[in-house]
Amino acid sequence: MGKYEHIVRQPAVDGASVYTTLDMNIQSIVERNLREQLSQLEAESGTVVLMEVKTGKVVAISNLQRAARVSTGRRRIWLWRTLVSRALPSRSPL
Repeated sequence: MGKYEHIVRQPAVDGASVYTTLDMNIQSIVERNLREQLSQLEAESGTVVLMEVKTGKVVAISNLQRAARVSTGRRRIWLWRTLVSRALPSRSPL
């Protein structure tokens, strides 16, 4: 397998806490701006990872891929879907 195999196979540790450093206000801004730029550039997909330089904390993260183009009256807009990283294991379908 790939170079991340050892991470995926590492067992969970009981009692360990998981917390996120995401800021939902900034997350919303990142997603909205990524959609706007992808539409303007007619890109297939895009990714944004916003981190605090001093701490390395991830403040916002977004992966979007073009799904379809639809008409809404006079305008045609792109619909986007969230991409899931293949490097991370998934226990349930999205």
